[in-house]
This record gives sequence, structure tokens and C-alpha cells, in this order.
Amino acid sequence: SLWDYDGPSEHGDQNGGGGVYFEGGGGTPWGRAFAFWKHEVVHFLTAVGPAWAKEYNIDGLRFDSIHNVPRDVVHSMVARLREEAPDCFLIAEHNPEDPGVALRDLGFDTMWSLSALRDAESLMNRGDDKTFERKMNSIVDLRKGYGTSNEYITYLLGGHDEVGCRSNGAFHDDTQRHHRHAIDQYGGRDSWHARAKVRLLYAAMVAGNGIPMVFMGAESLQGGFWHTDEAHRFDWGIVGDEESVSMQSCVQAANFVRRMTPALQRGEVKIIHSHPPKGVMVFSRRVWVPCASEETVLTGVAEDAVGRPEAHYIPREDWLNLYGASPENQSNGYEDAVLVVMNLSEFQWGETDDHMYGIPVDNADLRSREWVEVFQTQRKEFGGWKGSGNAADDDDPKEDAVVKRIRVTDGHLKVRVAKWSVHIFRACVG
Repeated sequence: SLWDYDGPSEHGDQNGGGGVYFEGGGGTPWGRAFAFWKHEVVHFLTAVGPAWAKEYNIDGLRFDSIHNVPRDVVHSMVARLREEAPDCFLIAEHNPEDPGVALRDLGFDTMWSLSALRDAESLMNRGDDKTFERKMNSIVDLRKGYGTSNEYITYLLGGHDEVGCRSNGAFHDDTQRHHRHAIDQYGGRDSWHARAKVRLLYAAMVAGNGIPMVFMGAESLQGGFWHTDEAHRFDWGIVGDEESVSMQSCVQAANFVRRMTPALQRGEVKIIHSHPPKGVMVFSRRVWVPCASEETVLTGVAEDAVGRPEAHYIPREDWLNLYGASPENQSNGYEDAVLVVMNLSEFQWGETDDHMYGIPVDNADLRSREWVEVFQTQRKEFGGWKGSGNAADDDDPKEDAVVKRIRVTDGHLKVRVAKWSVHIFRACVG
């Protein structure tokens, strides 16, 4: 810490204390501000970013609360990073959320999406149906002012401001919400619904626009709040329990699907169906892939950190057969397409064949293709149950195969939809 690093302020506590880096800096909601009026302090701040980038080989830097930093100082910091570390990815938190300022004026690569988290919380509590479509758009689609999916970061399970607490878990002054990990916001680790909602929100980030981010602990269902004291640090004791392993498996599989599916990285989000009273929304994402090869299709299909042969429940050979390098798509390319079904309710469909949910597929080309459910949050290994999805082993628990190809009939893809779930269907290539 730089607080009193070079000794106390020249005038003691008269200017707020903290030493030469802070004297006369003024107050903020988080403590004393830097002494931006000092040339030496600004010089230090503009030099520290390139030092981290070059000497420690970091990939990116996040600038917290840049609206509380003088604009000329931010310009200087960003300009020097661009000159000395041009590949460093620069992330801004700016309130109000204004990409015109943070991205266009100040020159950052991406910024924190502040309001999507609040919309996600409202949706999880099944708020007013009149705002359902707007809030669903908020958490999965490009927000106003952004140009590409990489220009903002989504953190629907909370960040350090929501999870961390320096007041022993006291309420926020502005929203009357406890500082808590996401799992506790929705009922705690012992609640099936809370675990289902956390899986759903993570999958929504993976399936929608934006760069997904989780604060440490969301992937293992850490409870309570985080702080630097011993009692509230990361609890390694729960990482290997059943609930934690199920959530980690879900995160791992979702990451695999996003990494392996171009449409989930670059495809435009298009809402194709919405039913607010039932809590269901469906959107498509499509992108043209110039060509495919076995190498590109199987990037990332390798042993993961715990030694399993792959990071997903669809076997490697089946994945290659579905999305591999046929002579046609290897030379001419192909359109990658996904349909994402989100169900934020207790309703579910598919207990019988005549009670499936019909997803409208209007595009003639997509109607002609077969579809496979490549991910869904209520798989048994994630904490759900057998029969919750559209894999072969959902139809018959004794079935060894996972992949099941589904055809569009009468203009609809008719599928099972589980309660509090996200289902991702990908159009077959092979």
C-alpha cells in the first residue's frame, strides 16, 4: 500500500493524512483520493501500468472508478500504456455506464456493465412481466452505445463491490442489499433453487453478448461475504464437496462450448421468441465461419486440469462428427448457428412427447439443418436430473450415447425445457 509509504504528510493530518501520495487529495466513498494535483504522483500513476505490463507480462488492467479520476490523468495513463504496452487489454469502470466516454473518449478496450447485474437480480426474483423483455435484453444483448460483444464485461453473479464487505456484512446504503456471494443472494448453498439460479446466470453470460466474468468463489458456490480477514477469505474446504463440484462441472462445460462455438463469440443476438408470463425467452446467434479444419474445431479439446479427457459431456469423436471439417465446409466455410432457450420460472415442458416446447425457426436454411443440444444447466452432473434435457440419455437413462439430432417439424424445434434453465442448441455441420 502507498498509504504513509514515504512517511506522513508534510502537514500531518491537516490534509487528510496518508503520506505524500495522498495529501490534499480530497475524499471519496472509498477513502482518500490520490494527490492528483502533484506532478510526481501523476508521473507515478502513468508509469505503473506499463511497468506491470512489461515486467510482469500481464494481459490486461482494470481501472476502478475512473469517473473519480481527473480526465486528463486518465488520458495520460491510457496514452502511455498504448505506447509502451499496446497489447495490454484495458478495462474501465465508469459510472454512469457510458461507452461514449470510457471507450471512445478515454480509449479503453472494454468496460464494466453496471446495470445488467441489477436487471438479472430482478429477473431471478420474477419481477414485473412488463419489464421482462427489456431486462432479458439487458443481460444477453448488446447494450446501447456498444459496437461489439467484446466492449463490455458482464458479471451477473456479482463482483467485488457486491461480494466484498468491510462492514461485517452490513447493508448497502443505497440498495438495502447485503454484501453476499451470489448463492446467498438467492437462498444459500442448501437451496436447490439458489444453485439452479446461479447456474442459469453463468450460462446466460456464456450464451449472450459481452465478456463473462465471475468473482472468485462463484464457481465453487462460496457463501457469505468476502473480506481480507481470515474468517471471510476463500473457503478451500468446500471446493471438493458435491455442490461445488457440480457447479465447477457446469462452468467448465459452458466455457468449453463458448470456446468451441464461433456463434457464441461473435454472432449477433436476435430475440426470436418471448413469453413473459411463462418466463421464457429464446434468442439466436449466427456467424459465417470462412473455413473449418480439424485443428480449429478441436481447439481446447484436451485434458483439463483434473485429468479428465475433455471438458464437456459430448465425447470428442461425436463433437468432431457434428462440427468437424467436411470437404465442403473446409473449403467454402459454413454458417455457425445456435438457439438459446432461457426459462426463468417453475414451468417446464417435455414430460411427454406431446408436451414439448416449440421454438419457432423462421429461416429456411436453419429449418433444413439438424440440431443438437450441446449444453444445458440442468444436466444431472451439474446438479439437475436425468430427463431434464434433449440428449439421448435424457430419453433413455440406460442409453450410453449422449448426442441426439433433432429436426425442425412444422416450423418449430420441439424440445424439453427444464425449470430455471438455459438450453443451448447448435446446428449441425457434419
